[in-house]
Amino acid sequence: MSAPRFGFFFWPWSPEYTARMASLGERHGWDLVGIADTPGNAMDPWVALTLAATRTERVGLAACVTNFRTRHPAITAGAARSVDTVSGGRMVLGVGTGHSGVVNVGARASATAGFREELRFTRALLAGERASLGGTTMALPAPGRRVPVYAAASGPGALYTAGAVADGAFVNHGLQAEHVARARARIADGDFFQ
Repeated sequence: MSAPRFGFFFWPWSPEYTARMASLGERHGWDLVGIADTPGNAMDPWVALTLAATRTERVGLAACVTNFRTRHPAITAGAARSVDTVSGGRMVLGVGTGHSGVVNVGARASATAGFREELRFTRALLAGERASLGGTTMALPAPGRRVPVYAAASGPGALYTAGAVADGAFVNHGLQAEHVARARARIADGDFFQ
């Protein structure tokens, strides 16, 4: 197990606010600054993440979190790779099944099985591999660093999915010792529920 890392996320209300929050995260020694994706409520997360990348040098950056309903997994992978390149290798892609981000555009959250396949596809693309989804095979141009893909996870199914196919998890499950232990156990069990 690695040492704990600490971060925060915010909604990118404006370019000025986004630049200020990213700069504060770096200045005050946070490990990660995450930018939320909620269409219709704030700036586009990829524009905001690029802005944050140009205003910081050290702090990790994350899409915290986006989804595959409002953007195809290949588009998401390409955007994450682009921000990773601009930031000098500081990007973490956080993806969930969808909450406010999908509701705001009249869509539904991803089903568990489809979400797992989309995570696998995205991770393969970001690892520089050719990958297939829905009968289409592709690869990203100019392979770069393997961008980590984290799954947003709260419930048992999402925690198992994170453990089965993601590099890590953004857990929204409580901070008490028993909550953390339960989340860790379900993530660890993910390999058995593929």
